Amino acid sequence: MELPSAEDMEARYEALSSSVRDALDDELGSLEWEVEPRVRPSGACADVPAHLGGVVAQVTSRAPSPVIDDETWTRVVAVVAAAVGASGFEDIGVVAEQAGSRQHLFADGDAQIVIYANSALAVDVSSGCVLREDDRAATERYGVPDPAYWNLLYPDSTVVPAERVS
Repeated sequence: MELPSAEDMEARYEALSSSVRDALDDELGSLEWEVEPRVRPSGACADVPAHLGGVVAQVTSRAPSPVIDDETWTRVVAVVAAAVGASGFEDIGVVAEQAGSRQHLFADGDAQIVIYANSALAVDVSSGCVLREDDRAATERYGVPDPAYWNLLYPDSTVVPAERVS
C-alpha cells in the first residue's frame, strides 16, 4: 500500500502540534490547551477504494482566548510559519478573515494545518488519506480490511477474502 500509516502520521502530527503550541506559549504566554488527537474517515480519501479503509489523522488543539487583535494575529501566523516550515509546510495564506474570526492555512501536499481564532485560538493539524496498520495488514492478507465486518457491510460483495478463495 502506498498510503502512509495512520499511526505514524498521528504520532508525527502530535509532535508537530506540540511544537506549535510550545512556540505559541512562548510568544503569547502560557495558554490552557485542550488537545484532541483522532483518526477519522474523510472526504480526503475519496480517491481511495472504500474497502481499503482510508482515514485522516488529525490533532486539534484549542485554547480559550480573548479576541486577538491584528498585531497579535500577525505574530501568531509568523510563529506558526516558523514552527511548521522545517516540516515542509508552506504558508498558503488567509482562509477567512472577518470581525472576531480569522483562519490561516499551511499545507504540505494533502496535509494541512489551519490556525484559527474566534472564541478560542486553535491549531488543527491533519494528514491526507492514510491507512490504519491493522487495515493495511488485513487488506494485504485478505484483500479487505476485516473480512467478518466486510461481509456484514457488503454481503453481496464480489471481493472475497484470500482465505476463502479456492
